[in-house]
Amino acid sequence: MEELIKMNAEVISVFPNKIRIVVDNLEEFKLEDEALKSGRI
Repeated sequence: MEELIKMNAEVISVFPNKIRIVVDNLEEFKLEDEALKSGRI
C-alpha cells in the first residue's frame, strides 16, 4: 500500500547567504539537537 507523505516545508526565496522557508510545524521539521532561527516575514 502507498504511504502518503505530508509536505512540512516550502522554499519561498533564495539569497546568496540564506534561504527562506515556510514550515508547518517547526518541531517536526528540525533534527533532535538542531537549533533553528524562526521569525516573521
